[in-house]
Amino acid sequence: MTFRLDKSYRINEWSLNQPVPLSSNFNDDVAPSPINQEDDVLANSLDLPSLRFDSEESCGIPVGMRVDRVRVNSIEDEYLYVDNYEVKGKSIFPKTEKHQNSRIENIALYVHQSQNYFNPKYQPWSKNGKRAYDIIYHPIVYYFDLLMCVLLLLLTCFEPPLTELFLPHESEFFIITSILESILIVYFVIDLVLRYSWLGAKRFLRHQTTFLRLIGVIFVTIDFILALTIPSYCDNRLLRVFRPIIFLTSHRNRNIRSVMKQLFNSIRSILDLYILYIFYVSIFSFLTYHLMWGYDSDDFSSFSDTFITIFELSTKVNFPGIMLPSLEQNILVSLAFIPFLTFGVYVLTNILLAVVKDHFNKLEKERLKILLEYRRTCLQRAYNLGTQFSPSGWDYSLFRRVMVSLTKTISEKQCLLMFKVLDRHNNQNLSWKEFKQLSNVLSMKWRRSDLTNLSKVWHNMIQILRLRRLSTYAFLLVSSELFQFFMNSVIFINFIGIFCGTIIYHNPTDLINDHKIVYWAIVFLPFYIFEFSSQILGFGPFYYFTEKWYFWDFVILVCTILLSFLSLFPTPYEVQFVTFLIVIRTLHLLRILNARKSFRRLFSIIVLSIPDLMRFFLSLFLAFYVYAIIGMFLYAGKLKSCSFNSRGIPQLNSKCGKMYDLQSEPQGLYYLINFDDIFYSFITLFILMTGKSWSTIADGFVAVTSVYSYLFFIFYYLFVVLIVTNVAAAFVLELYKKLSTTLGDSYTVIVSISKKMMKKYKFDEDVGTDEMIYVGKRSLSQIDSLMVLYQSEDWIQKDEISPIGDFYVSN
Repeated sequence: MTFRLDKSYRINEWSLNQPVPLSSNFNDDVAPSPINQEDDVLANSLDLPSLRFDSEESCGIPVGMRVDRVRVNSIEDEYLYVDNYEVKGKSIFPKTEKHQNSRIENIALYVHQSQNYFNPKYQPWSKNGKRAYDIIYHPIVYYFDLLMCVLLLLLTCFEPPLTELFLPHESEFFIITSILESILIVYFVIDLVLRYSWLGAKRFLRHQTTFLRLIGVIFVTIDFILALTIPSYCDNRLLRVFRPIIFLTSHRNRNIRSVMKQLFNSIRSILDLYILYIFYVSIFSFLTYHLMWGYDSDDFSSFSDTFITIFELSTKVNFPGIMLPSLEQNILVSLAFIPFLTFGVYVLTNILLAVVKDHFNKLEKERLKILLEYRRTCLQRAYNLGTQFSPSGWDYSLFRRVMVSLTKTISEKQCLLMFKVLDRHNNQNLSWKEFKQLSNVLSMKWRRSDLTNLSKVWHNMIQILRLRRLSTYAFLLVSSELFQFFMNSVIFINFIGIFCGTIIYHNPTDLINDHKIVYWAIVFLPFYIFEFSSQILGFGPFYYFTEKWYFWDFVILVCTILLSFLSLFPTPYEVQFVTFLIVIRTLHLLRILNARKSFRRLFSIIVLSIPDLMRFFLSLFLAFYVYAIIGMFLYAGKLKSCSFNSRGIPQLNSKCGKMYDLQSEPQGLYYLINFDDIFYSFITLFILMTGKSWSTIADGFVAVTSVYSYLFFIFYYLFVVLIVTNVAAAFVLELYKKLSTTLGDSYTVIVSISKKMMKKYKFDEDVGTDEMIYVGKRSLSQIDSLMVLYQSEDWIQKDEISPIGDFYVSN
């Protein structure tokens, strides 16, 4: 049953989170009346008992009944619900405050899962599970967990095999790393306990991220125990390859986890192509081996040598070095190399790229489908719980309680603005179609419309009339195209002077010792200072320092002033000051490039692509990490025998080749490409990824181990170099397509709030008008960009949550 509060009662402020118990009659505080016709129909449909009152004096409710919660059927009016009604033995409303809070927490959890695209079947069921869930997915714990995972990876830098820089302190590092690793293992075990409390016994192993973390923690713990108990194992700890698994299970690395999953799935999708590639190399190896039979050639002396040579040729490495000796002995073989390379390089490689790109798109679409399904299901469950909690629907009171439970620091203004955005039909009640748009407004940043134009705000703040006029003139000056053309010309002339000085002087020392280049830079300083002063006066400091290119100009100006004056005085760092000054003034040329629309678009795409590219580079880093651990386990300390004898004296091992001969000219420094520690291992893997001289590097490792070491380098080329280069190409193509489609787009809405409502909800806003307009805005996320990119798909249209077309609304 519903009662409307009288104005005298509505004046009082009360908590929406703590229902008010009523142990006596309302007396004159409540005037009973039906809300509207729809509520009467709803009450009849629920078969609720009705109470009729003949007069206000008889208005009351029995002692012991409790007000369930405060409900706002209209943002202007409040209503009360009484909680003791049952229909067919089932309670319509939660009977106690404890049950109400529990229901609100469940709704907030589903909303939180929808925002993070979690699988709704892993909703916590018990109180302890909810507490564990809140701890695991607390924003501070996100970053702390990421820090722990990064520390676990960085421990490798201070563990054997150590670089020569750390060798004198090997025992000290072992003690420190052992203590730190034990602390990290304890933390990850506690995290698993919390996950067990959240998921329970049945769902613990079904949750993929938790299961991967469990595997990683088990093997990392075994690795730690073996390192403490077996001294020989401590030198090369192979089980460290499982550390990246723990890193991937961090919540902040979920995008990296998706990239790694796509990399593994790409390998599965092109496995047939790999088989064709190996078969193709084997057939040509068999043909070449028989054609070169009887000729004096080390590259084709046996079938295994021939296979390695042809595989090396297929990677486009050392083509003249292989072809020219064979051309001298048998022209048929050299002629056979041409169709081999033509088909292998221009057909198979491009087919590989096409297959990887097509599979990459399919995986991206499937991933997006799954995430949208998770979000829709979570929101649907949250909405259903809310309607069960309140048969009248999602009114403002329920919405606010859920938002407060979801985000403790949310303000009343944010709640009200979000509710008004969602309430498109302005009936103070959210339908399912309206509630689905909650994902689009939760992360919005709100600003008053009169504060969106920062330049206008700056002019309004100036109280002195003459200064305001001067600011207006400065604004007109710096906004004019003529002034921008003049300043761009100054920058270009300054760069031409530095460029000519670099050409005229024979070496950088003469250029630096002669301070003319410094004087040339100081000559242009007044122009830059005048521009800065005019922009600050015209636009105001708020707008100036929030614009990226203006802030870039300010940084360059400050650096130029400091370096110019420091370069005039004799100091030990005079040369460095002049060098930095030249570099800084050259970087200012980017502003001229930004003046062109095409360059400005490219710059924007590059800046926006950095977060996505970072997750790809981090995935590549993890692949390097795994191969580096395996490489150190197999080859640590062995390659130096190619260039040094047992006493450490430079001496060439004849099996390794002249590239390892320190006595030759130029010196053979290939022994530096090794797996002696984690730093050298990463350098070696990067050189191998470029595909240059990988056969020469492999020959050195084969010389000090066995011919089977070729397998290490062949598999690295097949499963890292080919996959990474092709996935990188597909990734960049899709990224460019996505960013160019949604470049500059954002989700923006406009909401108006009356002065009466602002006073009612105690907005801390000093407004002179009867209505205040707020602008809500958020940038499109990665999921939003993908939805816009695939907006023509039927499954996107059915989702109806995407920020496309009609879903950009204004209230």
